[in-house]
Amino acid sequence: MILHGGKDVYFCNSREEIEATIKRVFEENKDTLSVCPYLDIEYEYRTIYLDGKIEFAYKKSKPFVVGDGKNKLKTLIENIGDNKVNYSFCKDLDMNYIPAQDEKVIISWKHNLNSGAIPILIDEKDAYIDKVKAIAKKAGDTMNAKFASIDISQTKAGDLFVMEVNASVCMNKFSEIVPNGYKIAKEIYGKAIDKMFE
Repeated sequence: MILHGGKDVYFCNSREEIEATIKRVFEENKDTLSVCPYLDIEYEYRTIYLDGKIEFAYKKSKPFVVGDGKNKLKTLIENIGDNKVNYSFCKDLDMNYIPAQDEKVIISWKHNLNSGAIPILIDEKDAYIDKVKAIAKKAGDTMNAKFASIDISQTKAGDLFVMEVNASVCMNKFSEIVPNGYKIAKEIYGKAIDKMFE
C-alpha cells in the first residue's frame, strides 16, 4: 500500500480488528499491505538523504494537550485551533476527563504532521541525532538511494529502528507549520535539483 501522511495506517487491538482491517483494505482495491507489531515510539526522526549525505533532520512528537484542571479533554482538543489537521485520536480517550493542571495527555498515536504531530527542530546536543544520522546514511547507502526521506523511530526504551525509506520527499506540511520551514525545504529541493545536472 502506498502511504502518504499516515493515511491507510491502522492501529488494531485484536486479531478480529486486524482481519476486519485487512478485508477493508482489499475491498478498497489496495493490492498490498504490511502488518507489524506496535512499538511505543517516543519520537520519530525524519532525515533527508541526498547523494550519500544527510542534508537535514528533525523529529516529531505525538500531538498532546496540557490540562488546566478545569476543562474537559474535549474542550482542550477543540481549542487547539488547527482545523486543517486530521487527528487520529487514541481510541481509549475519555473526552469528559478533566486533566489536572499541567498534565500532558497524548491525543493521537501517529507521528505524521498531517495528523497533528509536533515538529521539533534539533541540534547536535540531541542525545540520539548522531546515531540517527549514521543509521539513516547506512540505509540510504545500502539502497543506493539518490534522494529520499528516511524515517527512524526512537522507542521509549531508547531503541532506534528504520521505519521507512521514501523516494517521495514531501516537506509540504513541514514548510507550512515550522518557522523558516519554507526556506529550509526550498534549499533542500534546490540542492536535489542541482544534483540532477551534475
